Amino acid sequence: MSKNKVLHKKHIRQRFNRAIEEKGSNCTSYEDAWKDFSGVVKPDAEEAEALCRGCPLLDKECRDYIESNNEAYGVWNGKFYDRYPDDEAA
Repeated sequence: MSKNKVLHKKHIRQRFNRAIEEKGSNCTSYEDAWKDFSGVVKPDAEEAEALCRGCPLLDKECRDYIESNNEAYGVWNGKFYDRYPDDEAA
């Protein structure tokens, strides 16, 4: 990865963290948002959208962060991501 890409990712992460501190976010006030969903029912599209509805970071800081960091798992910008392989398939 080029030095410019690394610096860009770092800048996006810093902006995301600063926005959480300044504006707050729905997910940081919802304790289950960051938990591991293995062994439990994963949120569907409506639940993920509902968690993020009205969040001050939606459609800007959160979107930029998820696109820059390619997060593999969790609720991000109103969507549930599960890019980990299923345990059963291993």
